Amino acid sequence: HAQGVLLAMALLQLALGRLLGTGSFSTSVQRRAALLAGGGAIIYACGYAAGIWQSTALWLILPGSFLNLAAVVVLIAAPTFVSWMGADARSPGRPSPISVFGPWQRLRSC
Repeated sequence: HAQGVLLAMALLQLALGRLLGTGSFSTSVQRRAALLAGGGAIIYACGYAAGIWQSTALWLILPGSFLNLAAVVVLIAAPTFVSWMGADARSPGRPSPISVFGPWQRLRSC
């Protein structure tokens, strides 16, 4: 289980690096997202590694995953991402599935 989780974490880091490498976000947003995701990945992996010897170290997994979530939230809250989402992203209510998944189609073309 731990190997699969760490593989998924590595893929998240690669995807986040590719997204930040597009230059679509400001330097401060890039720096914040990179620091949160990098720190989260290190804490997350340390929780799994230390959990082999000390089961109480497994609590590190949760803060690490929350830091990664915070990195994604920083990117989603960035003005560039909101403009990718379209006009209905700022309106109250639920955004349509097309506006939610539209940015990922743009990333595939990068």
